[in-house]
Amino acid sequence: MQLPILIIGQGLAGTLLSFELYQQRVPFLVLDDGFTTSASVVASGVMNPVTGRQAHVTWEVDLFFAKALETYQALESFLGVALVKKTPIISCPNNPEMRLAYDKQLTDGSKYIHAVEEPFTYLHQPFGKVAIQPSYLINVHSLLYSWRQFLQQQHLLQTAVFNEELLEFHEDKLQYQGQNFGRVIYANGAAAATSSYWQNLPFALNKGEALLLDIPALAKDYLYKSGIFSVVPWQNQQWWVGSSYDNHFTTPLPTQAFAKQKLSQLANFITLPATQTAHVAAIRPSTVDRKPMIGFHPKWNLLGLFNGLGTKGVSMAPALATSFVQNILHGTPLKVPNAQLERFHKILNR
Repeated sequence: MQLPILIIGQGLAGTLLSFELYQQRVPFLVLDDGFTTSASVVASGVMNPVTGRQAHVTWEVDLFFAKALETYQALESFLGVALVKKTPIISCPNNPEMRLAYDKQLTDGSKYIHAVEEPFTYLHQPFGKVAIQPSYLINVHSLLYSWRQFLQQQHLLQTAVFNEELLEFHEDKLQYQGQNFGRVIYANGAAAATSSYWQNLPFALNKGEALLLDIPALAKDYLYKSGIFSVVPWQNQQWWVGSSYDNHFTTPLPTQAFAKQKLSQLANFITLPATQTAHVAAIRPSTVDRKPMIGFHPKWNLLGLFNGLGTKGVSMAPALATSFVQNILHGTPLKVPNAQLERFHKILNR
């Protein structure tokens, strides 16, 4: 009899990993603390094919986008909720260098960056604007809560804080609170950085904050961007405004300095009335080389890690989850070699 896999965390990583296991009829149990530490619940959900100051195509964009759309659309059908919306990004460069980068991509015939004829008079655009498309919005909030409800109905979710000290190792299995598991996979985001098994890995945790606002007159058919400042359609007709990438944070909580800065940036970017309704913050599980960490521990080979998805997790997670499950079932190498945990085995063997 096949022992179940214990997944720690039901953020985006744990959700997509457990969905893939369910699809493959692999027994599992998800242990989650109720999203109290998950960065996914406040993620913008943007799938943007362009990145950086040179407006380059995102890493492995074709692989990631194709699998992401396939997976999220399958989840839409399975859960009966709307999750995917094709949403062009109206990007207004905030300096001459960014404008030149966009112009170069336009000249080179980029399939993702396009000229815009519509005036968008409510946007401050001293260096013009371009449209980035196809780009997509994934309703991560609805995904997480709908999948959680399904897991609860199927008795596949335990809501509790994971206590690593209770994990017992046996020759061919792991035991947690009296239950046997074939493997335990940490998909718990930034919390994995404090694990005694994973703490030596080169995590580069960073804090992200966002404001939620009412902007009634702003057209919700687009996502608006200026530099790293984004204004994204959100839940309940609100707008998500952010974000920050703070590698030197001193508190995980929202800060007044961020709110003041973003409201000022918003006023200088969009000339429409806006009212703040909430302020959120979370710690992202990024890595030093900005690549995911997926695989099994070289010393404790029944312990796995599905982590380090960072700011591109919405795009990357579906393909990586599918590849990881194939690795678990058949020993198939990950389709994205740069995401393999093996690159850090020397660190983990210390």
